[in-house]
Amino acid sequence: HWKDRPAPDAGLKARFERGSLIEDAVLRELGALGLSVRTERTPFEIKNSNGGLILRGKVDGFLKWDGSEARQRDFPLEIKSLDPNVFRQVNVLDDFQRFHFARKYPRQLWTYLYAHNLEEGFFLLDDCTGRWKLIPVALDYAETEAILRQCEAAVEAVGAIAGGKPEEETLPSYHQDPAVCRRCWAFGRVCFPPLQEQGLK
Repeated sequence: HWKDRPAPDAGLKARFERGSLIEDAVLRELGALGLSVRTERTPFEIKNSNGGLILRGKVDGFLKWDGSEARQRDFPLEIKSLDPNVFRQVNVLDDFQRFHFARKYPRQLWTYLYAHNLEEGFFLLDDCTGRWKLIPVALDYAETEAILRQCEAAVEAVGAIAGGKPEEETLPSYHQDPAVCRRCWAFGRVCFPPLQEQGLK
């Protein structure tokens, strides 16, 4: 039902635009520090064993590091601008799980690493006032495999529905966290989870 998704409201659109400005500023500042950043932003694709596309995305850039002992030379980086209050609370990778909107960030970078056959990358966090923080990310194979299985199942479900199978028999089960449902654009529009079981009001 992607066609039913509403356009971002003015507030969200403003955040997107501000995030893009901060991202460009950070890349300029990295260059001014003498660091080589490649910003090709070419979408990558991950396919299943049958050659079907299950995931597509793009990374903000690659930081080139020529350390004599480094086995890896290009490190994918994702630039995220965070509210200063959230910025202070995110110091290690697991801290992203504390915030609903940020839980997807590690999954995003893991798939980048997997797609480019790399072992390490990092987040560069900005608090919207010019302060930075780096969060290293190592490829988690188990988590990445789970992500790819979920993507493959989603693509198969959409294909089956397009082929005529009923949605209620084909789609995965509802999310178990009511907070996720309440924040989802589809809730109450095209998705109606069992309220009593979910504890939703």
